[in-house]
Amino acid sequence: QLDAARKCTTSNCFNTLRYSNIYQIFTACKGEGKSEAAGKGKIKIVVTTFPVYDWVCDIVKDKADVELLINSGADLHSWNPSAKDIIKVTGKDTDLFVYIGGESDFWVSKLIPQMEANGVQYFSIMKNNVELLEPMEEHDHNHEESEGEESEDFNPDKYDEHIWLSLKRVPLFIESIAEKISEVDEENSDFYLMNAKLIVSEKNILYEQYCSEIEKCTNKTIVLADRNPFVYLSCDLGLEIYAAFHGCSADTEASFDVVLELVKIIEEKNLSAVACCDIKNRLSETVNTAVKSRDLNVVVLDSMQGKIQDKQTYDSIMTENLKKIKLALESE
Repeated sequence: QLDAARKCTTSNCFNTLRYSNIYQIFTACKGEGKSEAAGKGKIKIVVTTFPVYDWVCDIVKDKADVELLINSGADLHSWNPSAKDIIKVTGKDTDLFVYIGGESDFWVSKLIPQMEANGVQYFSIMKNNVELLEPMEEHDHNHEESEGEESEDFNPDKYDEHIWLSLKRVPLFIESIAEKISEVDEENSDFYLMNAKLIVSEKNILYEQYCSEIEKCTNKTIVLADRNPFVYLSCDLGLEIYAAFHGCSADTEASFDVVLELVKIIEEKNLSAVACCDIKNRLSETVNTAVKSRDLNVVVLDSMQGKIQDKQTYDSIMTENLKKIKLALESE
């Protein structure tokens, strides 16, 4: 069965024993935390993913040092922190840690005690903007709750975590991040909030451009021979995406029935393209071969979960994605 927005089941392949040993070393070396005196110059912010890094850099400019944690091109869903990464997140040199807060960030909760001990503030974008999130259609609780009681804790498993791909919601995420940075560095608060307003204006213009261009397309269906990280974007734009796998799936091989269903939709909608998220994607080639009536264009959408090229920005990638989405929507 095809997937669009169902529960992502991440395999927590993180080596628990190794993690526990590393964590014990750090907790054994606890300090007294940061001094409240603001005498150390620029604040340091560590962020997990490229989209957030790009936003934060635009907010702080030269007023703070920003470090990207997942900068190796590793997949968000399979990435796990090294000992060096843990030091970056929990160390006394770090003032603020900003992360998405989805189920792929399951490892963060284990570091919170050490962050708090060292005076490192932390900010989950999803937890602090839960009212903006899109619940997934299928959800199996991964924790037990007392009968008759509802947990008040934020449960990331209930929501799709690819929030950075929603141009409609991104301005609000940026505002919340800027407000948190302003709390950490009150001296430069006005500077951060002013920059955030400018960034929000730019993102709103980009979203309006998306809406205007997509409205011109007569077809509103995309076949994605890959996993689907574009749940929020499709919801924002009124698109229907038929994908081989859900957004957090580790699967790469689709069943025969899934391939047939994708081909059927392409034929019914008379589509001239099939989309994927990786240029090396083999499933798109399989689907293309299975469509007997014509050769399809293979359109590669960028979900910003792989290697980012030099000089690329969030806006440049999303602008390029708009061109590719329009290609994916073309019909004969």
